[in-house]
Parts: sequence; structure tokens; C-alpha cells
Amino acid sequence: MKFIFYFRICYTDFMEQRCFMQKFLKQNIFIVFAISLVLILFDIFLDWKIIGLIGVSFILFIVGLFIGNRILRLIIFVGALFLLILSLLMIQSVWVLLLVIILFLILFRTKDGNELIHFKSALILPKKSESNYLGVQLIEPQSEQRTILNQESIFDSYREKKVDFEWDDVNIVLFGGNHILDFGNTILPQGETTIVIRKMFGRTRLIIPNDIGVKLNISTISGGVVFESQRYSLTADNFRWMSPDYGDSNRKVNVIVSVTFGDVEVIIL
Repeated sequence: MKFIFYFRICYTDFMEQRCFMQKFLKQNIFIVFAISLVLILFDIFLDWKIIGLIGVSFILFIVGLFIGNRILRLIIFVGALFLLILSLLMIQSVWVLLLVIILFLILFRTKDGNELIHFKSALILPKKSESNYLGVQLIEPQSEQRTILNQESIFDSYREKKVDFEWDDVNIVLFGGNHILDFGNTILPQGETTIVIRKMFGRTRLIIPNDIGVKLNISTISGGVVFESQRYSLTADNFRWMSPDYGDSNRKVNVIVSVTFGDVEVIIL
């Protein structure tokens, strides 16, 4: 009986420590990864072989951007990616980062999935079947409240899911996951409004009203664009489209999207 009693006490203490560690790591996840990246950069600058491999991979990548033949460009990109992965695997700090990731996966594991990956509220990658809906609202610029230098934390905007933007400064930054950006419930001002969206990875759906002029400029390293029931594959390419009445429209929107990995679907309703 004493053994069972002590076991319960130890188990309770362990769960309390685990909850505390989960809360701490969830609040400081970006700091932990930032420290790991600093260590990786430190190791890179101490080894000229690694610098050489990374340099060659970036040169191949840049050369591939100017190659017109898609097959040849893909071969060059694969070669550049292989050299980059090989150079990273030669860095000791990368293995430390992998251990940190494994630790995160173990600590946040639950019977319903991993808290950091599978849940809708996950910070890194929400569940694929669920998307984060953002009903974007454009408001009149608050010029009297502005200063010459305006600083705003990207992480704070991401965590707070900012949806209110001044219509002369629509700059949306997303980290990853699936998002639906709905511009259909806001009133656009007269003239041209430029909307800039930057994202690392994941699927992005844009809902745009059909009573305005639309210009699209979508770029991605690896992904595609779904527009008018057709999918256009992009590999370090740009997708450009402009509505026929764009020049004559009183209200028009210029949407610039930059995604590293992922698809962008444009829905005009």
C-alpha cells in the first residue's frame, strides 16, 4: 500500500512538472528555436566545408531561377536541395535541434493527438481538416495617431489573429497552417488598395468580392494556385492575373501573395 501511495505522489508531481514545462515551452517556443538556430549558425561559420556546400547550393538555386527549361530547372533545384540537406546533416547543432523537436513532440502528446500539431489552436500547424478563418476588415487610416517610426511585433499580430487593417497599410504575415482570408465582408475605399500577404507554408484561401477590380500576383517556391476551378503548379514561379475591368473600376484591389511552400486558392464571389 505504501508503494502505491508513493507511486501516486510521484506520478502527480511528474504530471504537475510536465504541465509546467508544457506551459513554459508553449510560451517560449520561438525563443527555444531561435537559440537552436543561433547555435547552428555558429557551427556553420566555424566550418569552411559547410560554408562551401551551402554556398554552392545557393548558387545552384539562383542559377535555376534563370533556367527556362522546367525539367532542367527541377534537376538543378533537386541538386541544390541535396547539397543543402547534406551540409545541414554535417552540423552537430542540427542533431540537437532534432532532439529538441522530438522532446516537443513527446511533451505535447495526448490521446487525441499532439497539441502543437494536430489541434485547431496549434501554434505551428493546425489540423488539416480545419482552417483558421480570418474575416479581414479594412478601416480608415488613423493618421493622427501615427508616428514617424511605427513598430509592430509579427508574433503578437499572429497570436492575436489581427483582422483590422488600415486600408493604406494591409500587410498580413502568417507563419503556417491552413487559413481562409475573407475580404467579402469589408468595404473597400475608392481607388486602388494593395494587400500584401506573406506566409511560410500551408494552404491559403482568399475570398474576394466580384464587384471590384482584381489584380493578382502570387509567387511561391513550391506549390500552386487554384483559380477558376483550375490548378496551376508553380516552382519558383509567379502567377499573374487581372480582371478585364480593372482599369475602369472605381474600387480595385491589388493582391500580392508570397508563399514559400503551399497552395493559394482564389475564390471570387
